[in-house]
Amino acid sequence: MNIDQYSSTWIQRINNLAYPRQAGSDSERTALNILIKEFKDSGINCRVQKVPIRKFSSFSSSFETTSVPRKLINSTPVGFSGTLNKIDTEMVYTEKTSTDRFQGDLSGKIALVFGPVRFDEYKALIGQNASGLVIIGEPGRPLNYFCFPTAYVDACGQLPTVSINFDDGLWLVKNAISRVSLIIDQKISQGETNNLVVTVPRSGAITGNVIIGAHFDTVQNVPGVQDNLATCILMADLAKEFLNAKGLVDLNFVWFGGEELGGMEGSFHFIQNEPSLVSNTRTMINLDGTGGIIGVNGVRVMGNEAVNYLVKKVASTEKENWHFSSDCYWSDGIPFCEAGIPVVNIYRDDGTYFYAHSIQDTIDQVNIKHLIEYFRFSYNLISSLSNDQINYERKISKEIRRKMTSFYKHNLGLRRIPQCF
Repeated sequence: MNIDQYSSTWIQRINNLAYPRQAGSDSERTALNILIKEFKDSGINCRVQKVPIRKFSSFSSSFETTSVPRKLINSTPVGFSGTLNKIDTEMVYTEKTSTDRFQGDLSGKIALVFGPVRFDEYKALIGQNASGLVIIGEPGRPLNYFCFPTAYVDACGQLPTVSINFDDGLWLVKNAISRVSLIIDQKISQGETNNLVVTVPRSGAITGNVIIGAHFDTVQNVPGVQDNLATCILMADLAKEFLNAKGLVDLNFVWFGGEELGGMEGSFHFIQNEPSLVSNTRTMINLDGTGGIIGVNGVRVMGNEAVNYLVKKVASTEKENWHFSSDCYWSDGIPFCEAGIPVVNIYRDDGTYFYAHSIQDTIDQVNIKHLIEYFRFSYNLISSLSNDQINYERKISKEIRRKMTSFYKHNLGLRRIPQCF
């Protein structure tokens, strides 16, 4: 494998698509068409799967203190939280209690909390009749763009919400700001995103296939280079490389839409609409986040001990250190794990990944060195999981099953046990 033939083009190709690609937007479709053209120009067949979604457009928000000292605070609407006509009301800084409630009387008031807000917290805030919510981001992190999973809204209703950075939140609390004005302008509608699928047929010596996936969309308003454009470009070249490599099982590379909507719409749709392919899938490899100049390389398995062994075996041969863990990972691997398919998540975290979900997640945050090591490790792992004749079972351990059930409840707001368990 000659990585140089690919890596020499990465920075330019990534930069060409480094603009917001929110699911269901024109810019997402434009970027996807550029990727499709790249495959066609290389003589590679691909197919597009249309995915119906609920989408949102966050036009603007205005968050201003009306008690002394007066200040206009930089804010952004949280997706699916809804519209709020201008209100001038009391704001209360509040913290969660041990009984899944928040301190103080929030009825008719704006709640100021330190995020993130998961399902139980969201439900509690609505149950305490808060009229709106302001979420304070992490220290040092730029303004964070994100949305609530639609399951939160379906179960509890809308809670108009904006996100602010930590320094502004600290200023509000230090100055005991008690009265604010808040406006949120947001449109929610039905739309469509896409999954792009490239199939690489192999010898067929072993029945089954391996799916390699990465989400193509971004959160609203951000270029999303680390999360997850760089990975998508690397995955395109992985598909090209494996076209000429021998193997025992078929490979399917899938660029998913809708992951950043919070409910992994694209990968759930794929599971539901590709039953024959999914039923023969041995493993799913999820690529999510790469290239950060500063950070930590990680691989997280949602599977069983046999798959853990194979992943550790590959990681031990790498020049770089790959941190291994066995746990849930909030990305497109979740629907495959629910279907009983072992999932291996490859990612780069911490350091410059701190800029993910912000307008600073740009080409300036990545370098070739870490793109190359991510590409090489992904290639070696795909080769091992698709060629290794160790008879690892397609099953999920009891511990991962337990963690998945908890994940569904607390993060996705789904009160159920995944069906395959």
